[in-house]
Amino acid sequence: MLDFRPGHPGYKKIALFDSGVGGLSVLRRLKAALPAVEYIYLGDTARLPYGNRSRAEISAFVQEIISFLSTFEPDAVVMACNTSAALAYDVALQCAGELSSASGRGLEVFNLIEPMAGFIAAGTYRRAGVMATQATVNSRAFGLALEALNFDGSVVEVACPRLVPLIESGRLGEDDIEAALASALTEYLIALAGCDAIVLGCTHFPFLRGRIEALISGPLAEYFSNPVVLLDPAEVLAEYIAALCAAPDMVTPALPAQEVQVFTTGGQLEFKRSAELCLGAPVGLVARVDLAANVPQAMLNRVSGAPRV
Repeated sequence: MLDFRPGHPGYKKIALFDSGVGGLSVLRRLKAALPAVEYIYLGDTARLPYGNRSRAEISAFVQEIISFLSTFEPDAVVMACNTSAALAYDVALQCAGELSSASGRGLEVFNLIEPMAGFIAAGTYRRAGVMATQATVNSRAFGLALEALNFDGSVVEVACPRLVPLIESGRLGEDDIEAALASALTEYLIALAGCDAIVLGCTHFPFLRGRIEALISGPLAEYFSNPVVLLDPAEVLAEYIAALCAAPDMVTPALPAQEVQVFTTGGQLEFKRSAELCLGAPVGLVARVDLAANVPQAMLNRVSGAPRV
């Protein structure tokens, strides 16, 4: 079961990161649950995709990103990228711990895998499918998390490497992109035949939820004898963090929604276009950041054990 802790002092500022626009699906959920929190978002599009990279590469990226985000003095960092959490959650915790010790400020780190596993284990699902990147599937992160919770159902983890580049293309809705998505999704969903729950195990994939539902209820219905529930880890994590911040004995004043500071390591216009197509809503100012130039080497050196490329 999830460890909800009523009375947690709450957060004023939360930072999130992903390889690209996918983590915006997590940000969307968090803003709906905690609109008065200030958010900082980084999409590392210059090094997209993460799904085919090594643990050493991802660990180095995570170290750089958390060091950069820590300069905004957030209360928590959300790894809105399951690949980075699957391969380098330990590095993120170490980095946050070192930075906290140096600054005297607490810095918590959240991932989406453990809360999602807890939600599934507490339910009645018998065959859980996971759609994720190749790296996440290779790590068996979701399966191992469920095993640790004594989940007695079966787990099928399917790598979906063709999806992230299509989502990040900035061309969703165009005929050739939609045809490629339909082809890829059909292949991956057939591999999940018989599942009664499917985890959208990459933060990019909730943007395809409608397309997945249409396939499962239509052309691919014969592969799923039971009703299929699509599970978004971002929704579970948002409820988890909101519960941590709940203080039943306190009256919290209504506060206005905060603006989001958005950064990308790649092209600003490309990021903005892809983000707006995925969200179906305008995205404000997007700033470009060079992590190597914006994170002092002394800060990176505080974390001695993280692999470097």
